[in-house]
Amino acid sequence: TLCRSFQFRPVADVLAEVDFINERYPFYEVMQFVDETLNFSRDYLLALCAGMQARGMPWFCNLRPDRAIDAEVLTALKNSGVRMIEIGVESGNQRVLDAVSKKTEVEHIEEILAYATQLSLPIIGTVMLPHHIDDAESLADTLAFVERACDRYLFVPMAARTYIYPGSELSKLMPQYGMKIDAKGDVIATAALPSELIDRTQKAIDKLQFRAMMKCGSTIMPIDNERMRKLFA
Repeated sequence: TLCRSFQFRPVADVLAEVDFINERYPFYEVMQFVDETLNFSRDYLLALCAGMQARGMPWFCNLRPDRAIDAEVLTALKNSGVRMIEIGVESGNQRVLDAVSKKTEVEHIEEILAYATQLSLPIIGTVMLPHHIDDAESLADTLAFVERACDRYLFVPMAARTYIYPGSELSKLMPQYGMKIDAKGDVIATAALPSELIDRTQKAIDKLQFRAMMKCGSTIMPIDNERMRKLFA
């Protein structure tokens, strides 16, 4: 949503860079693709999976939770060595998802989580708090979704504050929705949501995050659970 166009690098070019990194920096044990357009083309992603599988290197990636992500794609990702996926859940309320043009459905996001869990493939899901059209009901829906997902699936939630970029389309909506920001540009309240409710929801999700990391973190990397308990106590 921050840009209107982008250009794919050829898969062969990306894989050549992977080979270069492996040769130049052999001490790296895992690679991360921080590119949310990775599944914009289904064929592109499947070709990348085939190339990574041939190299046998574990990797993480970011994906959009749209209809391009299905059982076949998730299986290809798992077989290629993907250890974890990060997706933008954004909200557990369909009205909000539609309003911010995420082009996905809450139901489909849960389908992704369900199948990934069958594959023992953990998913980190980012949730933005608050969206400009959030209200108490939609915020409650988001928290309920996170609670359900943490209970049923290998899902680690990450709550992040909505940031207002100066001059962005969202910044133009600030007066209409009564959005208040702090010195960093993070939204701390709206006309429909007091800061206390937003803070309380974020703290609840943070606690769920810790529990989820304890539940499925070892499928990503070794975790000292006792040390984590002390850190988050």
